Amino acid sequence: MINEFNLEYLKTISDKRGTIIFMKNGQIFLNLVEIKQGFSRGGHYHPFTSSHNLILGKVEYMEFNTITLEEKKVICEAPFEIVVAPYVAHLLTALNDVLFIEIFKNKYDATIFPKYREIVNKKILEN
Repeated sequence: MINEFNLEYLKTISDKRGTIIFMKNGQIFLNLVEIKQGFSRGGHYHPFTSSHNLILGKVEYMEFNTITLEEKKVICEAPFEIVVAPYVAHLLTALNDVLFIEIFKNKYDATIFPKYREIVNKKILEN
């Protein structure tokens, strides 16, 4: 819960996939993320829970639980919240132009998940 509103801009990055605006409010990190149609983001997992709140667009969402070894794939359309548990690799592929807010409470820490990261890289080369 946010007790005090003090949104701090951190930085902006852009590449072929779109733009990410990094912000935080106290210990809560909020990233406004764009994915252009046909591109993917993710391909990693975190040691903490994160949420991806779709504002616009539709994604194919894939996840692989690195503990249970279970994998799933679903289509999600805005407005929709995707909650990603710790140690669950995730991949979001834009079926049309997408905008979402990623929220997490820890300093960013990610471990690459090669199977999904290869998809991210392949889409960058294809588009």
